[in-house]
Formats: sequence, C-alpha cells, structure tokens
Amino acid sequence: MTRTRIRPSRTWCGVLLVLLLFLVIGGAVVGAEGNAAASGSTTATDDTNNNNHDDCHATDGRDEEGSCAAVPAAVADDDDDDDEEEEEEEEEDDSSKKGIGIDTDEKKDEEEDDDEEDYHFCAGCDTDELWDAVGCGDYHQWEIKPVPTVDDYMDMRRAYVTVVGLDEATIPSNPIDDRDGYHVGIAAKQAGPHKGRGVFATEFIPQGTTVWSGTQAASFATIVQFRDFLGELARTGTNPYNACDVLDWAYTEYDDDDEDWTMSVELDPAAMCNNAMTPDQVNLGCDETGAGGVQACEEAFGIDVEEIALKDIQQGEELLCDYSKFEPDHEKGWAALGMQWEEWGAYNHTATTENEGGGDVETENETTTATDGI
Repeated sequence: MTRTRIRPSRTWCGVLLVLLLFLVIGGAVVGAEGNAAASGSTTATDDTNNNNHDDCHATDGRDEEGSCAAVPAAVADDDDDDDEEEEEEEEEDDSSKKGIGIDTDEKKDEEEDDDEEDYHFCAGCDTDELWDAVGCGDYHQWEIKPVPTVDDYMDMRRAYVTVVGLDEATIPSNPIDDRDGYHVGIAAKQAGPHKGRGVFATEFIPQGTTVWSGTQAASFATIVQFRDFLGELARTGTNPYNACDVLDWAYTEYDDDDEDWTMSVELDPAAMCNNAMTPDQVNLGCDETGAGGVQACEEAFGIDVEEIALKDIQQGEELLCDYSKFEPDHEKGWAALGMQWEEWGAYNHTATTENEGGGDVETENETTTATDGI
C-alpha cells in the first residue's frame, strides 16, 4: 500500500506564524499590566496606611471603626518624637502656671503680713471702748475680785514683751523674770470691805528698809502699744480679767525729757497698793530725804523708782501708799493720750455714787481714795 505524505500549504503556515506572534505580544502586555497593577496596589496600601495613621493620631489612635491600622516603624518613630515634644511643651506650660501660682501665693502672704503689721487692737479706742473690747463688762462693780497669781503676772509680762519687743521692754525680758519688785516678804489678798485687794507685810519691816523697786514697771512708747498689749493679753492670757486689771492699774506720767505723756503699769503686786485714808497712815513711799530730795522722787521713772518703809511696818500690817504723790495731772495725761473715760474715774469706771466696793463717794478725789482701783 502506498502512503501518501500530505504537505501543509504555505497559507496555513503563515496563519500559524501570525497567531504565535500575537500570543507572544499579548503575554508581554499582560505581564506589564500585572506589574503595574501590583505596583499600584502597593502604593495604595501605603497611602491607606498613612491615612489610617493620621486618623488614629487625630482620634487618639483609633479609626472610625474603633481600630487602628498598623503603622510603619519609621512613621511611628516620627510620631513618638512629636508626642515627646508635645509632652515637653505641656510640662513647660504646667511649670509656668505653677510658677505663677507660687508667685501669687507669696504675694498673698506678703499682703497678709502687711495687713498684720498695719493692724492694731481697738485702734483709736478710748478707755471705755477698750474696757468693752476686752470683755470687762461689770467687772468694776465686783466687790470681791480674784487676786492675781504668779502665772497671771507672767501672762502679762509675756504679752508686754511680745508687743513692745526685747529692745524696748522696760522689764527683765530675756528671760522674763517671774519675781516681783519686792525686797521683803509680802502677800496680796483681800483688804476688807470697800477696799478690794491689798498688799500686806509677812515680816517685820524696819523704817528705812527698801521695800520695792520698779523692776516690773512696764512702760509704753505709744498708746498704740498699750492698746495692742491689752488685746494680746486678752487673746493669750489664761485669766480673762487680767486685761481688765491692767486697764485699771495703768497710769500716765509726763516725761520731761521727751516732753510727752507715757503710759505705764506695774506688772506685780505693787499695782494693788491701796491709798492711805489719812496722811499719818502712809507707811510706804519715796525717800524724799535722800540724795536729790523731793525732785529726785518726782523725776524717778520706771526701774529707777524705789519705795522705802517710812516707818516701822509690823508683820500682817497693810502697806499703804500716798496717791497724791502720783502724777498730779493724770487726768490730763489720759486725755492727751486719747484714753480719757467718758465719765472720769480711773478707779471707778461707772463714776456713780458708789465705788466698786460699795462705799459712798462724795467727790472725785475721794473715789480714788476710797478704793484701790483693782
């Protein structure tokens, strides 16, 4: 059997060649498009990540769906740096605010200190107003008043030194002395009807003996100091009536050197020395026969004041002073200091026809004679 070999025609070969060419070209085009698509996808992903990071940053790290896309490390580092810078700025702002607050507090403290320096107790008050300000009420009318103790006198002395200061204090102040100015044995106690409290000898005292020195006589450079002293005593003292006693005991003196009036008060039992009813009863006073005579006695001031036994004083006998030897113009002094009573009577606050002990009073002078003013 004869085999016949069929040969393809030239036409078909051309067709096949064209098809093969199209396949090659098409594959190349498809590959290029695929690479472009892949590149575009990566770029889109990066943009999305960046956008998501911005969204997280703007919404405290969360996108609209409540989650945050992964952020590339380089971008995260940059954001950390930004966060640190923002925190540093916030700390600086806080520090600045705190600094302003401290300055403000310091200014307030300084203003409060200035206010305290400017404050004075019962400024401009006269004696009646001071009497009410320290809460004395009807203390003047008490027939029996308590006898001050050593603790009471120490309260008075502490208040005095606090107000006037160590440099101006006229009493022992560094330290404050708990001793009184007496050089002999004495006792302060009730002196009997219409006399209030008094000072009595607890031993025999021969004539000429130095009985008392003004070591605890407190003097005030200004009336403002005296008012502040009363306020301090009323505020810090343990006895609410100490300030009342001091206000009753205080007296004025004219300082010839300064040509001005001063306020003073004894912060010991000497303040309770009663006035003698008659001149022959006086047993305590300045030695007018000594050096300088009467003038020296009149000019003696504060710690320089000394009183001697003008006669023998028996044990148990009351020490009696002569009030006429005190400043003769005491009313003028109180008025000059702006401290006059509305109705004069430093030893009879109410200035009625009865003294504080209940006795009758006929004249102003007898008011001071009939009572001890304490």
